Amino acid sequence: ELEGEVVGGNMSGHDPKSLAKEFNASQAIRPDVKKPVWHNCLRLPEGDKVEKDKWVEIADAYMKKMGFSDNHQRVYVLHDDKEGQHIHIVASRIGLDGQLFLGKNENLESTQKISELEKEFGLRPTTEASYVPGSDKLKVVRPERSRASKNEQEKALRTKTEVPRYQLQKLIDQA
Repeated sequence: ELEGEVVGGNMSGHDPKSLAKEFNASQAIRPDVKKPVWHNCLRLPEGDKVEKDKWVEIADAYMKKMGFSDNHQRVYVLHDDKEGQHIHIVASRIGLDGQLFLGKNENLESTQKISELEKEFGLRPTTEASYVPGSDKLKVVRPERSRASKNEQEKALRTKTEVPRYQLQKLIDQA
C-alpha cells in the first residue's frame, strides 16, 4: 500500500504495520509523552534526483544536525513523483534510552540545517536561512517574487514596456 519505498533509517520493518509495532516499543518507555512521533520531509527541487544511498546519507546527517541520537528510531521513505523527489522522515521523539527529543524553533532550525546540507552535498539550493544582522536570531530568507506596485504597473502601461522588476526576475531565472 505504500507509494514510497523504505530506503533507510534504523528500523527493521518495511511496512506500516511492522513499523508501527516497532514505534510502540519506544512509546512504551515513556507513556507520558503525548506526541511520540516526529515527521519531516526533505524535497529536492523539481527535476533533481539523487541515488537512494545518498538520500540515506543526507537524512542521517540531517537527523544528527537536528539533535536526534542513534537511539531514536527512524525510517526514511523515498517518493519519486512529478513534483520532485523527496523523502519522509518518521522518527520517534523518544529514544530507546528514554531521552526525549524536545526540539525548539524546529521550522527555522530545520531550514538552516537543510541549507547547510545543500552546500555539503552539492545540491541545488531551495530556501536559505540567515542571521538577522547584529543578532544571533535566525530568519528565513525567501527568494523575492514581489508583485509590481500600482505606480510601476501604470508606468509600464504608459511607456508600453515591461515592469523593470519583472524583466530582472526573468534575467535571474535565465541565469
